[in-house]
Amino acid sequence: MIWKTSFNLVTWRKSLTGNSTPGAPYIYSFENPKEVEPPSELRTCFKFHPVWHDVMQVFLQNYGLLIAGLLVFCVLIPVSTAGFPGSSIFNVVHTHQQMKFRFFPGDFAPALNAATVLYGGGLGLALYRFMLDKKQATAFFSLGMTRGKLFFVRYGVGMFLLLAGLVIPMVISLCLNVAALGISPGLFGYFFYLSAGLFLLGLVAFTLCIIGCCLAGTLFEATVFSSILLLAPALLCYSVNIFMKQLLWGNAFGAVTYSGTREVYPDLVSLFAPANPVLFFWQPSQTHAMFYRSLTQAQPSGLSWCLPLIWAAAAGLLLLGAWWVLKRRKAEQADISGLNPVFQTLTIFLCCFTCSALTLRFVAVFSLHLAYGAVAVVLIACYVLLRLTLFPSRQGWQAHILCLSGQLLVTGALIVILVTGGLGYSRRIPDVTEVRSVSFSYAGSPNYFNGAVTGSSSGKGYYVMSLYTYDEPQDIQAVLALHENFTKSGQQVLEVDPARFAGTVLPYDIQVAYELQDGRRLVRYYDRASLDQLTAMLALDDTKQVRDGATASIMGRGEDGQPGASLAQISAASAYLNGQIFLSDSWYSAPYSVTLSPGKRQELLAAIAADVAGQTWQQRYFPEEAPLGVLMFSQDGENDSRSFAYNLENTLVYVTASFTHTLAFLEENGLRELLDFQGDIESITFQKYNPYDGINKRKIPLSSYFMAYRTGSPDSYLVEEDFGKKRPITDPDKIKELMPLLQSNYFMNDGGYLTAVKLAGKDVYVYKYLPAVLAPPYVGGKQMD
Repeated sequence: MIWKTSFNLVTWRKSLTGNSTPGAPYIYSFENPKEVEPPSELRTCFKFHPVWHDVMQVFLQNYGLLIAGLLVFCVLIPVSTAGFPGSSIFNVVHTHQQMKFRFFPGDFAPALNAATVLYGGGLGLALYRFMLDKKQATAFFSLGMTRGKLFFVRYGVGMFLLLAGLVIPMVISLCLNVAALGISPGLFGYFFYLSAGLFLLGLVAFTLCIIGCCLAGTLFEATVFSSILLLAPALLCYSVNIFMKQLLWGNAFGAVTYSGTREVYPDLVSLFAPANPVLFFWQPSQTHAMFYRSLTQAQPSGLSWCLPLIWAAAAGLLLLGAWWVLKRRKAEQADISGLNPVFQTLTIFLCCFTCSALTLRFVAVFSLHLAYGAVAVVLIACYVLLRLTLFPSRQGWQAHILCLSGQLLVTGALIVILVTGGLGYSRRIPDVTEVRSVSFSYAGSPNYFNGAVTGSSSGKGYYVMSLYTYDEPQDIQAVLALHENFTKSGQQVLEVDPARFAGTVLPYDIQVAYELQDGRRLVRYYDRASLDQLTAMLALDDTKQVRDGATASIMGRGEDGQPGASLAQISAASAYLNGQIFLSDSWYSAPYSVTLSPGKRQELLAAIAADVAGQTWQQRYFPEEAPLGVLMFSQDGENDSRSFAYNLENTLVYVTASFTHTLAFLEENGLRELLDFQGDIESITFQKYNPYDGINKRKIPLSSYFMAYRTGSPDSYLVEEDFGKKRPITDPDKIKELMPLLQSNYFMNDGGYLTAVKLAGKDVYVYKYLPAVLAPPYVGGKQMD
């Protein structure tokens, strides 16, 4: 008898003689075999069909992965739902009886998605790693089952392990939700949606790792190839996006403001996440993990099965691809690396390309030209290192030169395309007839901005990020002209223009977002602007949108035109409506807290609104005379009254002689005399304004619209120099000449001087600005240039 006890490693076939006589022995043969049923004696002996026997063997060899998966997913799903007392769905204090269901916390979704991918990928490697061992490959491919049966047996077991590992924890979470919160609309629909989505995510990872095993010769190669198949879309998008952010002028993809608090537009990884095998269910799982009833939404939103169905079809295609690759795989490939030079080269290219992108990101901070050289060096070094260590090749040196040249050529071509405008991306400006509305950064005074602002303030300088949306044709045309200016200027160097100060380029957040008539959006972001460009943007103050917004803000109305609860806490409108009022002369010698009845307050605000509406943008940013005094509306009056410096919770009104309505109100209410300066000036110290001078060289944005402030220090300049000795002017005649020239509010676009004015008899220094065009000749002589 030839029968063996290890039936799964033996193929029983008829002999070449074709002897089919009843009772004749079955002989094992490698030549022209014809599959037949094993003898009945054998079937009786093993009690199993060979396919079912193989199913049992595969399951018994890999059930440990199921146990590990269940432990991990039970922690991420049911335990996270009900196992932590502070956030448990059984805790009424947490749910407020408004939570209708929660299968897992939304912030657990990234970890859950990552675990699902790892679980599916691990199953793929574990169930098909037999192809990577020569002895096992020879034995398994010599079984009585065809390669197709062998493939689908393991695939079916993998699907079962995957389904059990994911669905059991989800069912437990479903039961916990029913026990804690009851059955509510959408509960079962969301359960099936999340379960199906997670299963598909794991199934795609499982299938891709099978393909990785089929393409590889060793376990190391299989692990690397599988990782590349899973991560290639994300790595490619991430790397290209880095090149775009560094080289493409106007790029908005993945652009983040200097503060790091606002993403201008999603990056390529996020945009293509629905087409990414490891990220396609990330956002849906976060969105649909729970439902919390709100005042505006009593029922959970409807589910779209479009994405899961598309990925179900993709999983089917990947399954066919994996089966096809397995059928074409040569058994002798096992235990030998480097037999798939095409995929190995693609793996090396992706690794080198990602490393070069990271190099560009970090080196470009110091020098863009240096970064180009560093990218080439890293590409070459990575290629050589990977070839010498992880991916040795049997190809000749000519092939290596060709591959390396191809990598350099592809990367160089990408750099050239991006630097020259990204095939028209940088120069794309829509026609005015295509635009429904446009949002554009506002570089003007934050004191009258209508809407919430974000930014920072230091007591000396400040920076706010704000956008106005324009929908009037003439306003849109004005924005288009400004945008065209940026497209033509290109990426200028951040430095002072020694020939013309207005040409100085500063770090700044410039955003432009068009809503087109066909529903599409066109977004651009610029991380720098010259003083010329910022000055041109000030002209938007004369547009209808900004004028109407300023009036609404002063009257304490939000973007929706309503006062009160609709206002953002951090906004000029909130300060006008709720802030404590302070009145001072322009030297802040004796600030006075003003208490007004609601009616009088509205009367004052109406007067200010009328005066501001009568200002041109030139009068606002380039006043010819110093203000008579300052009105401050502060939501933190105790601190703000000490410095009168602008911050996000206050707003300042510089009362000039042209503010006739405001002056009339102050006169009628006996407050006009508080604008008169009764003190004396002891000294005035000047420092030439240079944003790139001193220890605080400009690396982050700072508003160029100067607003005066006071401190107790003689060295609280907006820019702190680290050299030179400042000599104060103490001559009374010169001080008298300079006093009306010093500005409390001025846009510093053409050079000038920061000044520290010491009040006589007080330890108080008032910081103002002297434009260069107004400075007497002797002022420059006092500088240590």
